[in-house]
Amino acid sequence: MLIIKPTHRGNMGSTGYTMAIKGSSKEHRLSVKQQVVRYAQVNGIKPSKRKFGIHRNTIRTWLRRYEEEGINGLLDKRKGPKNIHHKTPELVEQQVIAMRKRAPCYGPKRIKHFFDPPCGYSAIQRIIKQQGLTRRRRKKHQKKQDLREVKALYKVFTHMQYDLKHLRDIPCYWAQMKQFDLPQYQYTLRDTKSGWVFLGYSNELSELNARVMIDYVINFMKSAIPISTQDILVQTDNGAEFSGAGRRVKTATFVRALLEDIGVNHAYIPPGCCNANADVESFHNTIEEEFFDLAAEINSRDDFFRKVETYRLWYNLERPNFSKKGCSPLDIVDIEYSNELDQGRLIRISTIDLDKIACVSPEMRGQSLPNFPEQKTVKSNNVYPSSKVVIPKTFAKS
Repeated sequence: MLIIKPTHRGNMGSTGYTMAIKGSSKEHRLSVKQQVVRYAQVNGIKPSKRKFGIHRNTIRTWLRRYEEEGINGLLDKRKGPKNIHHKTPELVEQQVIAMRKRAPCYGPKRIKHFFDPPCGYSAIQRIIKQQGLTRRRRKKHQKKQDLREVKALYKVFTHMQYDLKHLRDIPCYWAQMKQFDLPQYQYTLRDTKSGWVFLGYSNELSELNARVMIDYVINFMKSAIPISTQDILVQTDNGAEFSGAGRRVKTATFVRALLEDIGVNHAYIPPGCCNANADVESFHNTIEEEFFDLAAEINSRDDFFRKVETYRLWYNLERPNFSKKGCSPLDIVDIEYSNELDQGRLIRISTIDLDKIACVSPEMRGQSLPNFPEQKTVKSNNVYPSSKVVIPKTFAKS
C-alpha cells in the first residue's frame, strides 16, 4: 500500500502528492490518484485536501470521473496545444543540425554568429541536445589514446626520436659516477612505433657524439632490416648537440650529416613543445626508475656498460609495454618484418661507448675528428658493439 505523508497548510515545500509522483511511471501516478480518491470517499474532500495537499477542486474532479468512468477516469487527460506558435520549424532544425555537423566544435553562440540561423541561442542548444550532437571535453588519457592510434600507423623504424639525458642529477648514480668516471650523458634513439631503443654514453655533451651515434646505429640497422634511409625521419629537439643553434643547413653540421652523408630526413620539434618528443622522454623517466635507481653497485666503467646493456636487452626483448597492448618492442618489430628481419644483427646494435668510438685527443674532443683516410677502420675496445667501427670521412676534420 502506498503511504503518503500528510502535509500542513502553508507548507512551502513539496506536497505529499507531488513527492509521491515525482519521477514516477504512469502506473504509479494512477495508483496514487486511486488512493486519494478512496480516502476522499471515506473521509471527505476537505480532509483529503489537508492530508495530501491537493486542491479540493482537483479531488472533486477525480471523484466525479472515478464514479462515472471507473479507473479510466483517473488517467491523465491533459492535452497540449495543437499548434505551438513559437515552435522552431522543421526546416530550421535541419539547418541547425547540418551547421553543427559541419562544425562540431561550434556551440550555440558561434553557430549563431557564423551561420546566423533564424532562431535563438536556446533553440540551437535544444536542437543540439535533442539530436545527440553534444560532445564532452576529452580527458587527457583519451587524447593520449588517440595519439597512440596515430603513432601505430607509422612503419617500424621510419620515425625515430633522438634526445640526450643528463645523468649528473641522479642521486643514486652520482657518487658512483664520480668515483669510477662513469658516463655523464646518455644519447637515446627510440623508435616511435615499437619503442625499440638504442643507447650511447659519453662523458661529454657534443655534436660530434650525436653524429657518431646516429651514423653507427643507421649503418648497422640497414644491414638488419630491409629499409631505405630515405624513409627514415629522425626527430630531435633544438639543443646545440643537434645543431639547434645553426640557422642554415650548410652550417648545421648535425643536420648536414643526416641529410647528405647518412641520407635520412631530419625534423626539429617546435620550440617550447618538449612533449613532441614524449616517447624518448618517457623512456628517460623509465630507465632512471628501473635502472639507475635500482641498479646494484657499479664497480667500474666496464661494469656499468655490462649492466646497462643487460637492461637494454631486457627492455627491447622482454619488457611488456602496456601502452602498446602489452607487447615488447621485439614483438612489434617481428609483426612488421616477420620474414625479413635479421634479429641477430638488430640485437647486436649494442650500447655504445662514444668516448671509445670517437678516438679523439683531449684538445679535439667534442668538436671534430682528425683527418682519417676514407676507408680507415678504427678498432673499438667496447665490449658490446661490433669489433670494428668505420669512421666516415665526413666526420673527420678537414
